[in-house]
Amino acid sequence: MRNQHQNGTNHQVRHYQALSPAQINRFGLVELGSSGPLYRFCVRLFGILALLGIVGFMMRVASSGFSDRAAWGYYVATVVFIFVTFQAAPTVAFAIRAAKGHWRRPVSRIAELFAVVGVLNLILLLPVLFLIPPITGGRKTFWFELHWLLPFSAPGFFLFFGMLALVVCGLCLLYLSALPDFAAARDAKGGIYTGLARGWVGSQRQWKMLKSGLNLLGAFYLMTFVLVTTLFAWDVSETLVPGWKDAIYPAFHSITGLQGAIASTILALGIARKFGGLKNHLHMEQFWGLSKPLLATSLLWFYMGWSTFLTYWYGRTLAEQHVLQLLMFGPYFTVFVMSFLLKFLIPLLFLIWNRVRMSIMGPVLIALSILTGDIFEMVRLYVGPFTITEVGHEMTHVPAAHLPDFADILIIAGAISGAIFIYLVSSKIIPRISLWDMKEGMLLTRVQSFHRAEVLVIGKPE
Repeated sequence: MRNQHQNGTNHQVRHYQALSPAQINRFGLVELGSSGPLYRFCVRLFGILALLGIVGFMMRVASSGFSDRAAWGYYVATVVFIFVTFQAAPTVAFAIRAAKGHWRRPVSRIAELFAVVGVLNLILLLPVLFLIPPITGGRKTFWFELHWLLPFSAPGFFLFFGMLALVVCGLCLLYLSALPDFAAARDAKGGIYTGLARGWVGSQRQWKMLKSGLNLLGAFYLMTFVLVTTLFAWDVSETLVPGWKDAIYPAFHSITGLQGAIASTILALGIARKFGGLKNHLHMEQFWGLSKPLLATSLLWFYMGWSTFLTYWYGRTLAEQHVLQLLMFGPYFTVFVMSFLLKFLIPLLFLIWNRVRMSIMGPVLIALSILTGDIFEMVRLYVGPFTITEVGHEMTHVPAAHLPDFADILIIAGAISGAIFIYLVSSKIIPRISLWDMKEGMLLTRVQSFHRAEVLVIGKPE
């Protein structure tokens, strides 16, 4: 382990010796607007798949309309999957920035760029609002005391405006983070960056406002993400199932989102390093640093799920047995097992080893496992509840598993591809690494000799 860590440190020292702030600035600006054959191929591929997703959506509307709620289960599961993975990623940027770790500088922008996916997911959310049943008619709901005050559906109202607030906050966070880089692009390229820079000159007052704004927007994004996650858990999942009463479920869902956020960021880092030309900026240290909270959230995900399971297992009322059958041991048992393996057991068995955590490929593969498990998890938590048509205090029977058809497959592939497409296009407008953050890190580091080795000394101004 010591040799592996020393090799990574020596590589980082050579990297800091080889690059200067001017070279980092030039690297980030050259790639804006330019693209290689692999990038163009990926943009075309994911663009075509996104169009096929629109075809699948039209097929679903033509065949089922919005009256058959069960037919939209996989569509809703896909929307929530994008929410708890890609759209959750900016919370990672806030967390590692608040921790003031030096290793996070190449990571923050890659995580913040996922905020643009929120625009797509806000559009995808609109059909979901028509699928949430009304709060009248005997259905249990969190908003039972408010529906007389609102002339429209309370669940849809709060969910939409919560998501809107999250998207606006994420875009503001991304824009504020990229503002100094826009100014650098304005000086080098002009064009649209003249308007995007908005008079940034880099004064002391502007820098102070920038860093304070990033902290405030990051904290607000995290709080709003937890709020919207809770609304999804309540109104689009739990309250659809008679007898499902779980106070831990919103917290469990939030942990799922934080785990998915870290996994999405690690996977994006691995792809950017391997295929995106960022090998000189992303080292083992970034993957090692994110693999630790990835293991922690995996353990916490299991703890939250286990706490819920024990309550229902030992309660053993008929309503609780039906809920367990629906979510775990009944028609979606295979989905539950796959989720458990991919989101907890595999991360636990591999991330407990230092050799895996202190590597690049190890955390990337574990992140891919968790994201795949998230697909199964959203199917378990949303497809099953959307097949329930009963109202009251408990289910009388558990419906059979609802399997995806061709339109569902097109929708799943198209929505995820659309999110990737938007991310790729945005990365050619906004630098994928924070140029000002990297240059600040260069100014705070020195390479000094220590016995027979050269070490990187990092200053802590705050």
